[in-house]
Amino acid sequence: MSDLVAVDITQHHMMDIRQAISESNTTKVETGGSVSRYVIRMTIDPLELLQTCANLGNKLLCDIESIEPDVHLVCCQILQQFMSLDENSLMAEQVRMQFAIYCFHGVVFEGGYSGQGKLFKIRDSLWTYSQTFLCVNPRCNNKNYLHFTPSAPRHRVIKRAEDDGFMETSTDRRDEETLSEAIAAIVTSNMSPWNTSQAIVDLFDGIVPTSIYRKLKLALLLSAVSVAPSGSKNLVAEKPEVTTSIRRSVHVLVVMNGRDTIVPALMASMAALKSCIFWDHGEETTRKTLHSLHQPKKSSMGEIRASEMGTAKDGFVLFELDQLDKKAQAHITPVLTTANGNDIGIQRDNLSLQSELTCCCWATHTSIPLPSKKPKPGDPVFEEDITGPAHNVPLNEKFDIVVGQHELDAVSDVALSVAAYTLRRYMQDDEGEDGPSKQLSREDLSQYMYVASTIEVRLSRECEQLLRVYFQVMRKKASGSDINRLSSLSTMSTLLNVACCHAKVCLRSVANRYDALVSIMMMEETIAARWGTSCLGFVPLLDGKENVTRLYAQSEPIDILSIQGQGHGLAAPHVPVFLSSCEMNVNMDDPSSAVAADADVPVSLQETRDQVMDAMYTHLIRVISEYADSDDI
Repeated sequence: MSDLVAVDITQHHMMDIRQAISESNTTKVETGGSVSRYVIRMTIDPLELLQTCANLGNKLLCDIESIEPDVHLVCCQILQQFMSLDENSLMAEQVRMQFAIYCFHGVVFEGGYSGQGKLFKIRDSLWTYSQTFLCVNPRCNNKNYLHFTPSAPRHRVIKRAEDDGFMETSTDRRDEETLSEAIAAIVTSNMSPWNTSQAIVDLFDGIVPTSIYRKLKLALLLSAVSVAPSGSKNLVAEKPEVTTSIRRSVHVLVVMNGRDTIVPALMASMAALKSCIFWDHGEETTRKTLHSLHQPKKSSMGEIRASEMGTAKDGFVLFELDQLDKKAQAHITPVLTTANGNDIGIQRDNLSLQSELTCCCWATHTSIPLPSKKPKPGDPVFEEDITGPAHNVPLNEKFDIVVGQHELDAVSDVALSVAAYTLRRYMQDDEGEDGPSKQLSREDLSQYMYVASTIEVRLSRECEQLLRVYFQVMRKKASGSDINRLSSLSTMSTLLNVACCHAKVCLRSVANRYDALVSIMMMEETIAARWGTSCLGFVPLLDGKENVTRLYAQSEPIDILSIQGQGHGLAAPHVPVFLSSCEMNVNMDDPSSAVAADADVPVSLQETRDQVMDAMYTHLIRVISEYADSDDI
């Protein structure tokens, strides 16, 4: 029967197939979509079909449902041949059929009470849907679906988007053959996105133990994968209704209260995985010449030697913000504010050159703490883990992520732990024991950075909607900060960009709800570091501790709504703080135990991390329902 259908469609309905292709291309261009759907509308005269092929005509009149699979399969095959597509590359849902069966001959009429009408006037639409079988593992990170279509010659496992939208490729290319076994095992272990990114953060333990500086390492990792090498795809696939321009670069500022050498060493170690420069052009040191950065003039001609800033293209610029004068800060401002780097140029004397500079800025700023005043009897009591916001920091509002790295003492326990950890690793290296050998090589980490930064990411509907509603609530109901300044710096573009970067860290091409939560978490930490409080009750903590574990790593989350709006001066309830995966079971004085513990992460730790993120999501929905207007939800 399929041969008869193929002959009839080839002889009488090729114009209908061409029309379907033309309409599909027009719709795809108008809507900005990435999926091709074909609607083939056929007008069939049953008398003519009976004269041409009696068997096919009888099937059409008596049992049209029996030939629908054959008609659909033949149309798919003709479309693939007509457009030179691979065999079975079209899915059943992409090809839809509409039958219009008419008999326009006026010799035969059907009589009735209401008058006379044509003998045949039948419309039938064939929508072919495949049966879906999805992974039953609730913690599955791959979102793999098996689509079974009875008329299809074979069945495929494809990758679906978070909002059930069809993706152009059947599976995402992960490049597991080029990645190290440790990273491939993490990505394919069916962990949640939050556990996946935390496990990858554990791999960057060359400078500090895995149990500390986790918030800073995650921020640097998100920034590291934001910019892809030149010539590679690094696009954020936005929906047509999204009008916000997403900036590629994620700039990170670390505010410290002392001359900490650990943070610069950590930043330099991670920046060495890509192109980077140290920019020390400021008041005291002018060893490196930095040409002025501005919007180039089209009429300018000439050649300019490569600037120091140009060597950081698609990489990082590291500098100490407190060592730069106002003139040097004006030079760095265009890099912090540009959207894609196309409007950046290098000027020297009367010559200018467009450089299309795109890089990430990693800066440190050492704030001198004010002398502590003696508390009065009526003053509120601060919690010992809470510090003050970062005041009088230049270019504070230009950075996407601000991390407060204040320490309680001049020489904190964290610094001593890092020193002991470093000595232990060098001693093990000299003795030939398992020390640095457990850490991934620089080549493996660099390859991971390259693969992650070149992934093309699209936003799921749930992720985009959650970020949009949070942004509207943050602008309207934020407490403890100037709403106008908050609206200008905490842009929707930053939230979308950080969510996409977290999806890249997990080597995924769709940003889901977990990625939105991580983006909101980093934004809350940034707002808390700037002004001292945020919408969810985040506050600046000492020693780089994380608010997400401080607030949600317990059975009963803190009732932030009861203390919201009372300011940073009130003492928050004392809750246990868990810094990382190792702190609950590892002695900080023995860094070797941290390495051994991270080698085999217990299952209960993964469940605890998931519970923390679920508690944050529940609290976020509660804040949105309490603060948002009806139009925002």
